[in-house]
Amino acid sequence: MKKSCRSFVKIGGAISLVLGLVVSQNQSAFAGWTGLISVKGTGWASVNVRSSTGISNRVTTVNNLALPSASMAPTNGYKTNAPLPSGALATTYSRIKALSNGGWLASANCTNSGDGTDNAELQQRLTITPSDCASMTFESAINQSPAEFAANGNSGTITVNAKATAGTALWLRGFEYTGSMADVPLDNPDTVENEAIEYLKAHGSSKFETLIAGPFEFGGPGGSTCPLIIPFSLSSTNIEHLVYTTDGVTLSLPLVVLTPSNVVVKCDESFSYPAVQYLGCGTITLSYVPAPLPGGVFPAGTFPVGVTPVTVTATDVHGNSASSSFTVTVTDTVPPVAPVLPTLTGESSVTVPQPAPTTDNCGGIVRATTTDPLLYTNQGTFTVHWNFDDGHGNTNPANQSVIVDDVTAPVAPVLATVTGQCSATVTVPTATDAVAGTITGTTSDPLTYNSQGTFTVRWTFNDGNGNTNTANQTVIVKDTIPPVRPTLANLTFAMCSSAPATPPTPTTTDNCKGVVSGTTTTPFPITTPGTTAVNWTFNDGNGNSTTATQNVTVAGLTFKGFYSPIGTVSNLCSAPVVINQGSVTPIKFDVFCGTFPVTTGQPPIVKIQVWTGCTEGAEPVSVAAVYQNDWHYNWDTSGWAKGIYKVIVVMPDQTTRHVFVKLK
Repeated sequence: MKKSCRSFVKIGGAISLVLGLVVSQNQSAFAGWTGLISVKGTGWASVNVRSSTGISNRVTTVNNLALPSASMAPTNGYKTNAPLPSGALATTYSRIKALSNGGWLASANCTNSGDGTDNAELQQRLTITPSDCASMTFESAINQSPAEFAANGNSGTITVNAKATAGTALWLRGFEYTGSMADVPLDNPDTVENEAIEYLKAHGSSKFETLIAGPFEFGGPGGSTCPLIIPFSLSSTNIEHLVYTTDGVTLSLPLVVLTPSNVVVKCDESFSYPAVQYLGCGTITLSYVPAPLPGGVFPAGTFPVGVTPVTVTATDVHGNSASSSFTVTVTDTVPPVAPVLPTLTGESSVTVPQPAPTTDNCGGIVRATTTDPLLYTNQGTFTVHWNFDDGHGNTNPANQSVIVDDVTAPVAPVLATVTGQCSATVTVPTATDAVAGTITGTTSDPLTYNSQGTFTVRWTFNDGNGNTNTANQTVIVKDTIPPVRPTLANLTFAMCSSAPATPPTPTTTDNCKGVVSGTTTTPFPITTPGTTAVNWTFNDGNGNSTTATQNVTVAGLTFKGFYSPIGTVSNLCSAPVVINQGSVTPIKFDVFCGTFPVTTGQPPIVKIQVWTGCTEGAEPVSVAAVYQNDWHYNWDTSGWAKGIYKVIVVMPDQTTRHVFVKLK
């Protein structure tokens, strides 16, 4: 049976529309498939392709071209060609060609996910929802000859055979225009409006407009669908004043992976990845990171506790890919097992070792941590607060006691005996302790001893932790060095002096005593004339003594003379001083007491003895001397016999001096 077909007719300026399902999606504003020709077959054509990477390319013929045609990618039989933009698949194309009967032949195919053609003016007029593998074919023809058109009252029809998927749109418009086609401008791709259409609106009149959104099919094979019949009428009788335009858009969906639901599972449960939905052109292959296990089931423990991102990637047959992510959250709500920790002890210190790891329901090793010190050096009892954290928000505490208790006393030293001659000072000793180290001894006994003798210092060594030890130290102060033996000067005392012959007590030095005075058994004063050896003893009082001898001479008066003319003293009888007989010879001398001359008091006695044959005889003269500048006696030898005489001076202390004189 023959299919009945109806025409879509423009009435009263309305636009006939054939629309499919429309979903809003923004697209870039680029001119797309556009063609404009008169019935005479002159005009221009343009094609545009935008790749899935967002890169577009466009090619447009020159204006007022006979039977214009354009293709992208380059195709035989098309006058104007251009390469596809980067990223477009080789099987993506857009083509348009004017036919000699005033019709069009056009097609567009977007085999790559996301490839498409753009037409800014059309897409502003109609929102086109991209679709998988969008494509469209279009062919049209004017059904009347000029004569038939005139005979039909300046009316005619256009037959359209077209097939399109979703994501497409076809826009057909007719204008009556009596001007030159050379004046109709090309479309500017940088603007939304089509400058050629705007020119025809201004200088002509609109006759029909049909806007169709895919999917659609007109004039299917074997008459399965009716062709689209577009009627038109002109004011003039010349059909060549009809200008016929066509615009087409195909928009292919990009490859899209719809984000699957996140997975939440306990650490001791198995699970599988959720089903993934995707949109794309052709056969789509899914891949996962991490990859699923054979069979698709992950045993418990495959994923760590926490959130693991999973990336799913869809890849089409052309190598395009799109990815999305979901998460697998493995939860752990059971704390680890806390062990019983032993008490740690030590005397000086305790180092706390790391406890052995414990177990957790999610597996793995759980180690303890603490903010408390791990080394204890002070005496006392302490608590280390351990925390076993499985890293998943679950913790379990365990306390460990630490006891530092010093029970060992210091090691008492063997102290050496301290000795000294005069005094001894004890140095504070030290002992060793296993905990405190070096311990300084303490005592209530003196540390310095200045007395001779043996003493004991009682030392105590306390480690400060309640442990003590004692040690005694002997101190001996023993002076074994005698005083220094002095060299004593000999002393002389004169009996004529009023001072007694008592020498001063000599002193010496001693290493301990300092100044030591001598002692003697010799009685003082010394009254015996002559030299007396005085033996002095110097005793330091510590059992050490030194002796020294001092000669003390007790002398009488000293005699100085005889002065001239005798001029000598104590000569021998055999060598007398010769003087003349009958002369007055002064016998002159001085008597000293020490260094002082004796001028008063008991006078010396001058005696003259007769000596015959150097033998003492008579003593005719014994007279006291007289002092006048010196002691003297004037011996008048007149009447004296020649011979040898001994002149003797007896000093007040009864000591004598003599001289032998010969009278001649």
